[in-house]
This record gives sequence, structure tokens and C-alpha cells, in this order.
Amino acid sequence: MRSEILVPILFLLFLTVSTVSRVYLYYSTLNVIQAGHIEGLILSHPFEKDGYQNFQIKNINIKVDPFPKYKLGDYVDVIVAKPSNERVLYRPKIELVNVKKVRVLNVISDYRFRLISIVKRNIPEPYSGLILGMTIGYKDDFPSDFLDLLKRTGTIHIIVVSGYNVSIVISGISIIFAMFGKRWNLLLSIIFVLIFAGLAGFDPPVVRASIMGIIAVIGSSYGNHRFSLYILYVTLASMVLVNPSYLTDIGFQLSAVATATVIVSSMFISGAKAFISTVFITTFVNLAIFPIISYYFGTISLISILSNLLVIWIIPFITFGGFFFFLFPVFLLKICLIIFIDFYLICIRLFGSLEFGYVQYKFSIADMFIYYFVLLFGYLMIFKWKSYLNEKIAS
Repeated sequence: MRSEILVPILFLLFLTVSTVSRVYLYYSTLNVIQAGHIEGLILSHPFEKDGYQNFQIKNINIKVDPFPKYKLGDYVDVIVAKPSNERVLYRPKIELVNVKKVRVLNVISDYRFRLISIVKRNIPEPYSGLILGMTIGYKDDFPSDFLDLLKRTGTIHIIVVSGYNVSIVISGISIIFAMFGKRWNLLLSIIFVLIFAGLAGFDPPVVRASIMGIIAVIGSSYGNHRFSLYILYVTLASMVLVNPSYLTDIGFQLSAVATATVIVSSMFISGAKAFISTVFITTFVNLAIFPIISYYFGTISLISILSNLLVIWIIPFITFGGFFFFLFPVFLLKICLIIFIDFYLICIRLFGSLEFGYVQYKFSIADMFIYYFVLLFGYLMIFKWKSYLNEKIAS
């Protein structure tokens, strides 16, 4: 019994020390970009924003003209003409190194372009952009006024692929392949999760959610649903150990905080009815993530809980409907998707028009520490009060 407790503790301690050391060494040697060559593999789908084609190579943001198009899996040699104090390069000279590119990722990228063209050809904006954002992580230009509306209503996280979308995909795949038996269901689920991760791009939230999703599928197949927080911590620490720059990625931060909150709040509300559970978890997740949104976007939505409760239920319909539309772009499915998105747009425009619904405030790092301490203290008090009531009822 003692070894069963000691071994995981020692492993977590080793992982923590390794991760902290790796982060320290990474940031202590992070200097200006020197003139010369920077080679690397494009591991996230390039996207267009503000007239630039954007992608990353070795944690350096590259901004180039829209043409020629670069793809997931391309191996590029970026020529830096002069040193730079910023981690951004504008219009550097780039050469493709074809012998080093990953052709499997190129194929996935080409297929993704075809899916985008199918949706764009059949469905107008902003419907097509929202469908593609919720299904395959499409991040090309959204109108600035539309993004401001999402920030004011606290729903900006809905338009991108997150852990929630990945869990929807995993649940759907597991149901579809259940007829093939446990082993084939497990194998096919893992394969499709990896394909989905490639289509969505290997961004931090997608990587985190895909790893946890695969672990969850394995655990479900063998009847082990425990240690969710342990798995989450190992996943996050391992990702940071491999790439320390994830620590400063907003998607990684939102995904980590939201997932941890879902796990903790689910344990608290276990056994409750579905509606009560949804309200509690959605409320708690919104309370947990809005300091991060405030820190990056300078806006606090006072109505984010209500707006999220109103629109959260349509995400599975749009996600599944979007994937079915990729395969069967029929008129009836198009109308259904437009109706769901219209409901979403009506809700956020209604709430976004409320002047009292948001305030302009940017959380500092100190504010965030204080806020999370108070939130954790409040959660522990509620948990203790619930345990006390349960003991009273049992006695």
C-alpha cells in the first residue's frame, strides 16, 4: 500500500522538477533572433490574419504574404537578414526543403483545404467560418467587430476547437464503432482522434485534449475512470517539458484551467441531474477562465455565464452537423446548421448590445493569484458544507 502511494508521488515530483528545470533553461537562454537560418517543420496550420499568412517555426511567429501558400508538414528554411528583439519576423525570405517535409501531414493539410472549400462554396459567412472554427480549428480572418462581440459576451472560446469539441468527437466515434467490439473500437477511436488532431492543427488545446481523449478511451475500454486530475497534470507537464513556450500560449492556459475546473466540479456535482450539473459546471468554468480572458483581451464579461448557458447546447449539433456536411453537403443539413448558428448569433448580439454586460478591465498577474486563491477557498468552503450536510442526512 505504501509503495502504491509513494511511486506516483515520486514520479510526479520527478516530472515537476524536470519541467521546472526545462522551463528555466529555456527562458534563461531565450535571446534575440540572430541573423542567419532558422529551419523547422510547420506543425500548425498556417492562417491568414491582417493580410498576413501566419505560422510558427521554433516558437517564432512568421508573417508572410498570402502567396505562396504554406502547409502543415512543410519543412522550411527561414533566412533572417538582421537580428530582431521580437519573436516575430515580417516577410522573411523562405525556402522549402522538400526532402525533409512530412508527406502525411501534407496530405492532411490538402484534405483540410478541400473541406474548407466545400463549406465556403456552399455556406456564406459568418456561418461557414463558425462551422469551420468549431470543427477543424479554422482561424482565418473574422471581422473585428464580430470578435469584439464575442469578447463582450465571454463566448470567444466557442469559435475555436477546444477540449469540449474533442470530447464530442471522441464520444461520437466511440458510439459509431461500438459495434466492432472493444479492441477495434479502441484502435479506430485512437486513429480518428489523431486524424482529427491533424485536421484541427497541433495547437496546444488540441494536443492536450487529444492526449487526454486517447487516455480516456483506453481507460473506458478497460473500466478505469479514475485519476483524471493525475492524467491532466502529467499531460500538461509533459507538453511543457517538450515545448516550454506552451506556458505563454492563451489556448493552452484556457484549455488547462477549463479542463481542471470541469474535472473538479464534476466530482463535486456527481449524481446530480443533467440540467443542474450543466449549470454548475458551466458557471464554475466561466468563473475560472474569465481572468485569463481579461488579462489578454482587457474585457470582463458580466453576462458570460448566462450567454454560455444559452449557447453551449448547440455546439455538439454544429460540430457533428459540420462533419456530416463535409461528407454530405445537402441543402437540408445546410439549413439546419444555419438555424443553429442564427440562434447563436441572435443570443450574442442581444447580450453584446447590453452596455452593462461588460467592463473594460485588465487583470494583472497579482490580481489573478488573488482571484484564484479566493475562488479555491470558496470552492473548498462549499465542498466542506456539502460534506457536512451529507453526514447530517446519513446520520
